[in-house]
Amino acid sequence: MPTNLDLGSLRLSSPSTGLDLALTSGASISTLAACSFLDTPSITNIESGRVWVAPATSVQLLLDFVWLFVPSSYDILEQRLVNTLRRAALWDQLSLQPSLTIEPSPHQDTSLRIVLSLTSISQPSSNKKASIHRLGKDVPISHLKPPDGLPHWILDQVRLRFDIQTPSRPPPINKDAMLLECSTLPEAQATCVSSSTDDAKHCVDLIDAALRLAITSLPPKALSGMKITERSSFKHLDYVCPAMWSLGHIEVDSMRNGFAQAHTDEPI
Repeated sequence: MPTNLDLGSLRLSSPSTGLDLALTSGASISTLAACSFLDTPSITNIESGRVWVAPATSVQLLLDFVWLFVPSSYDILEQRLVNTLRRAALWDQLSLQPSLTIEPSPHQDTSLRIVLSLTSISQPSSNKKASIHRLGKDVPISHLKPPDGLPHWILDQVRLRFDIQTPSRPPPINKDAMLLECSTLPEAQATCVSSSTDDAKHCVDLIDAALRLAITSLPPKALSGMKITERSSFKHLDYVCPAMWSLGHIEVDSMRNGFAQAHTDEPI
């Protein structure tokens, strides 16, 4: 039976746009065989380094979006978000193939649920001779398959919730607002559409940054002016399951055979 792990939460803000996003992260992990109480899936056991976590054949990424404000054009926002998630360069970088669907959310307060089924892409074989590594030399220990006997866990599902809001203080009311209604002034339609597109872009940019933060730690420069304002026991996905979420793990995998032949007859 899968075990649910609480991976914590953080808050990301964009001072330039006034948008604020609260990210909550969790994961479901199962075991291949019966295990003792001490070896049950938990953050504590992951931190101990006594376990090996590998991705399932297809890992579900559940993304729940809650708009705590009324987007200027929800249709534009949803379409832009779906296109961005489907074509994100991140999946190529991690050698993952996404399959995206939109599902009814089981939660009343959730505005939108997007489900991404992520499967690994086999890497083409290379004629380049694999490097031989010494134990502990240039190979992260978390990327190596552990010896037989260590608990083996499977990452089945990741759940991310994005609560997005604008500043609590509303913008000043324009006395001529009625004159600028898109439905009343044809010449104002282009301006309204442009504003809606900009709003959608700002939201998607914030979500994109939060998604990358869910996966790995990012330097401040990579956040493009956004700031982490709160953090509560937050664990990045590449910390929980580096075999799936860490860049470069596939290259390490491809070197295992050379390493094993050079140093031991037992599987790594």
